[in-house]
Amino acid sequence: MRVYILQFITTEEAAKRLFTTAYTIRKYVRQGKLLAARIGKQYLIPEEEFTSFLQRMIYKTPVEK
Repeated sequence: MRVYILQFITTEEAAKRLFTTAYTIRKYVRQGKLLAARIGKQYLIPEEEFTSFLQRMIYKTPVEK
């Protein structure tokens, strides 16, 4: 049996890493540019998804749906 442990970051942490605002990060989530789970009133972004988002931003590749 395999156990997977996902690590999440908040919109505030993502904003700090991108030197932008949490509002902008939430906008990316609502637009579907960045995947996140909504827990209560807070979005949690999987660390792996955030890394993938950064790569898409750097290389300007389209989002796969």
